[in-house]
Amino acid sequence: MVAAFAGYAYSPDESERREAIQDRYQEIEHLNAAIAWHWAPTDGRTNFTARIIGEAALDLSESDILILADGGNLCFGGLCQQESPGVFSGYYSID
Repeated sequence: MVAAFAGYAYSPDESERREAIQDRYQEIEHLNAAIAWHWAPTDGRTNFTARIIGEAALDLSESDILILADGGNLCFGGLCQQESPGVFSGYYSID
């Protein structure tokens, strides 16, 4: 499955979308400790891989991983897909 987020920056519903993402981030941010991250910044976006290393994070979705990867931001959008059980990859846009 693939989770794709269109950026909300400058959109009419910016406040609501930002708040929903921030709410979810606050619910799951403690699970960052159960994930091994690798980030690779490039022009305009940051690519990432995430490998689940703790049982507590096994039920996270692609959307959850994407939200965690960008620290609950996602104002410019991004994408995440599961490569294999417990291994995710994707990117989030930074401008």
